[in-house]
Amino acid sequence: MQNCIFFVVILFLFTSYSNSQNSIMSANDFIKYSKNKKLKIIDASDPATYAKSHIIGAVNLPFAELNQKYGKVKGLMETPENMAKKLGESGISEKDAIVIYDDGTTKSAARVYWLLKYLGASNIKLLHKQLNMWEYAGIAMTDSSEKIKPETFVPKVNNEMLITLQEIDKMINEIVLIDARDVSEYSGTDSGGLAYNNKGHIPNAISVEYKSLLNDNYSFKSVEEISKILENKGLTKEKNYVIYCWIGLRATVVYFAFTELLHYPNVKLYDGSYEEWNFEGKPLIK
Repeated sequence: MQNCIFFVVILFLFTSYSNSQNSIMSANDFIKYSKNKKLKIIDASDPATYAKSHIIGAVNLPFAELNQKYGKVKGLMETPENMAKKLGESGISEKDAIVIYDDGTTKSAARVYWLLKYLGASNIKLLHKQLNMWEYAGIAMTDSSEKIKPETFVPKVNNEMLITLQEIDKMINEIVLIDARDVSEYSGTDSGGLAYNNKGHIPNAISVEYKSLLNDNYSFKSVEEISKILENKGLTKEKNYVIYCWIGLRATVVYFAFTELLHYPNVKLYDGSYEEWNFEGKPLIK
């Protein structure tokens, strides 16, 4: 009897995610979807986690591999050309059907998802790492190295997804700034262990902590739950949003929820985020 109840609960979870959140893939759907021989799988976790165990056929592509390696502002993405080169070397093209997962925290997968969308890839889905569901669905894992066949990634940049510091200055009265960091960072009471991250937030920014949109296991909450959270903050679809965090990582989780789950039409990511804003001496308040 208990086994039957467990099966019904798992089946419900698979079905609800499949039907209501098309950009999110369940473990059960992945088994069906992976029969597509052209499917590419990206493991966005760190190399050590990937080496211990990963989905058979997955290539390791941590989000930091697509960041600038030098520069005074941390976390900025590389140029489209350099990112396209790295993606091609990892066996990914903009035409591929792509599934992305990470260590289960969603941040890295959401960041790589955003970067791929920005570069013009369109057929992308997120798969949340939840080992009990993966095992139940029969997703095969390995610790062996994967052979990579290089591809050509042709970037078709979507600048509508991005906003620069200079553009924020010009549009400051037309946008709603969203701070995706922890509430303690937003208030300036705790830096979160991050250098210079204790000065508060950009003036008039509204706090939408990225973790508030996730369940305890870091999978996304339901569309209904996320809608209620945003509506309670007065965040409705007709407004123009700019989302930031410390270095543009956690902000992509909130960006994904706004655009892919709730389909808000006017949302941009501020890639420089708090790090650039602070570096440029712009005002921050507690």
